[in-house]
Amino acid sequence: MGNVVRRRRNTVSRRPNMRETHRYDDNPINVITYLRVSTKHEEQLAAHENQRYSSQQILKEHPNWTLVGTYEDKGVTGTSDIKRPGFMKMVEDVRCGNVKAELLFVRDISRFSRNQSISDKYISLLKEYNVEVYFVLDNLWTFENQDFLVNIKGCMAENYSKENSQKVLQGQEASRAQNVLYGNGNILGYDLVLGKQSKDNTYVINPEQAETVKRIYELYLQGCGYKKIASTLIEEGRVNTEGNVSWHQSSVGRILQRKTYAGYLAYYQSVVIDFKTHKRERIPESERVYIKGDWEPIIPLETWEKVQIIRKNKTKKVGEKTVGVNRSVEKWCKKLCCECGSTYKKYKWRTNQSGTVAWGYQCNNQVYNRKKAFHIKNGLSGEGRCDVPAICQWKLELQALKVFGRMWNKPERLVKSLVSTIESEYESTPVDNMDVDIDKLRREIKRLEARSDILLERLLDETIDEDTYSAKKGELAEKIRQKKEELSRYCVEEQKEDIKENEQEEKRKSIQAIKETLHTCVDFTGETIDTDIIDILVDRVTPTEQGVFKWYMNLSGKEFINENFNENSYTLADTFTIAFEEARSYRKKYGSFLRARQWHDISVEVYLRMA
Repeated sequence: MGNVVRRRRNTVSRRPNMRETHRYDDNPINVITYLRVSTKHEEQLAAHENQRYSSQQILKEHPNWTLVGTYEDKGVTGTSDIKRPGFMKMVEDVRCGNVKAELLFVRDISRFSRNQSISDKYISLLKEYNVEVYFVLDNLWTFENQDFLVNIKGCMAENYSKENSQKVLQGQEASRAQNVLYGNGNILGYDLVLGKQSKDNTYVINPEQAETVKRIYELYLQGCGYKKIASTLIEEGRVNTEGNVSWHQSSVGRILQRKTYAGYLAYYQSVVIDFKTHKRERIPESERVYIKGDWEPIIPLETWEKVQIIRKNKTKKVGEKTVGVNRSVEKWCKKLCCECGSTYKKYKWRTNQSGTVAWGYQCNNQVYNRKKAFHIKNGLSGEGRCDVPAICQWKLELQALKVFGRMWNKPERLVKSLVSTIESEYESTPVDNMDVDIDKLRREIKRLEARSDILLERLLDETIDEDTYSAKKGELAEKIRQKKEELSRYCVEEQKEDIKENEQEEKRKSIQAIKETLHTCVDFTGETIDTDIIDILVDRVTPTEQGVFKWYMNLSGKEFINENFNENSYTLADTFTIAFEEARSYRKKYGSFLRARQWHDISVEVYLRMA
């Protein structure tokens, strides 16, 4: 006969017998008991009933024990004390004398706590009130000088909790790798549809709620704040996820922040920084990971990104606090940005003889810190200071007329030249097709992982020894690591290919928008260019210390966000100089004059945004 492999029997921990003689065996005493399970899963709830049954058996074995209190927690971690209402009530009842007991018995030390410091704290506290703790399965009595054993058992329970926390993190990593949809309920605008496995979960649009989500984004892009949006939703009678007409600033903010509405999964939004207290720390939005989901978006990605930029620009960090930022709405204050990087302040330049006020603009760096020349003159460092001259408003208006006039009056040949320059900037590099079968790699990884699981089963069945197991396990782990690295590389390449395709499409749209903008009729026959035209077509005007004004024009059709300005995104399209005679003619036409000694020629450079 061949070798017979004997399987290990499943064994059940038995409660050790108490010693025959103990001070609580004969004397009548009052006792309390504490029950706890970590989750509300069915098997854990069954374990809770087992604890209850076990406590009843102990009481039957000790008829002189009178149970005066049962305290329990369901679905609560043992690493914390304040998160366990049943445990805290028990401690409070003992301290306040609401319950009179000489003994607390618990199934084992892990039910009492999985945090060594918490175990020590409350064992000592109960001792102060003459309440001994008896850990049944461990057969430990806290009054019998067994502190060392209690500490050992407590450390083991704590270490188990730490290992369990690490396993949870590993499980989360595996879930992220499979793009598992987190969450166990609906969110406004979507209904959660559960699949056969968690990785098959998805969202379907709830039409009525989706209209509310769209309305929130619409109001925000119109300039409404969180409070105004919440008030408007209440006035319009829109209901929240609970079916109530109740809205708050915080709920509006969360909806505007969720990338779920653009069709993306959000991972790494917070992290547990202490496995004992389960204290979480929010991860900055810029560091979170977003992966495309399989559900229909309610909000276009471009709209969601625009909202995030507006949210970011409306706040700033002052120490640990986030506060609002006031934005200038004045025509040129919004567009002027000094060479030193500072914004501009509008001030009264002078009052003309006619009584009209002439306005000017000065760099805020100079307003708050004085000019660089002042610092140098007084023997101070001029580093970080600015000497860019202030400018009066009419010179900006003249430059605007000249910039727009030259761009819109150029011959068709020059317009084609500009578009040709833009197209050359957008020449794309063809993407090589990948020969690697990503699905095949994923199947191979699953096969190796299955072999690893089988190997563990063989070890447990004693068909292989530990040395053989360790050797083969190491080989499989190395193969899995190599395959995952290979898969990761090709997944990145796949994402890059998708990004390039999207960029090429964006470039084609941008070129078309530029062509349309250049053929749009703009009225520049008056004294000034319309403010709306300046808002749409001018991204920034940068005066320099050398007297050059750099105009950054936006002909792409996309909204400009000041904080995202990148000079490399623009191409030089035109240069010109405004001389004295041209400036004097402009001033004379509108009832003013200009002296030659007051004049310095203005050099202008015009740049076009590519995308």
